[in-house]
Amino acid sequence: MLSCTRPDGTLASADIGPNLPHHDLAHFVVERAFDLQDGFFGNIARGYTPIQLSDKNIIQSLGVSPYRAEILARALGSLHTGACSPEQFEDLVNAELASMGLPSMRIQPTIRDALLAEFKGHLTTYQGLRDGDSMSLTFSALAPGVARSNPSLERP
Repeated sequence: MLSCTRPDGTLASADIGPNLPHHDLAHFVVERAFDLQDGFFGNIARGYTPIQLSDKNIIQSLGVSPYRAEILARALGSLHTGACSPEQFEDLVNAELASMGLPSMRIQPTIRDALLAEFKGHLTTYQGLRDGDSMSLTFSALAPGVARSNPSLERP
């Protein structure tokens, strides 16, 4: 279960299935690291629900900006599983950004490595949860004045 508490105290929750916590954690890591205010968690903070953000029509209505977060999250997942090497990470991200007409990114190896380390740490914490346990994270890298959401993942 993914639950996000918005700054106004409202809650957005969804049963995300057994594999999505990994992808959502990747979103959390990259959106914080790159201050992506229009990614998954930024849109949750703006009032969307996780279910709405899985609807293709809603996603398309948000324009191309949220795709930067999606591309980075997928690439981080690929890096974690070994589907891409550390040396391929930036090229993988930039090839997908270019296909969407988005500007390329320069991702320093130290940043890439820090992303992977943080992601692995969150995965280890999540995988260590017992039934009924939860982990809470604070999505705080957004610019001042922008709503934040505080995600919590619960092991069913």
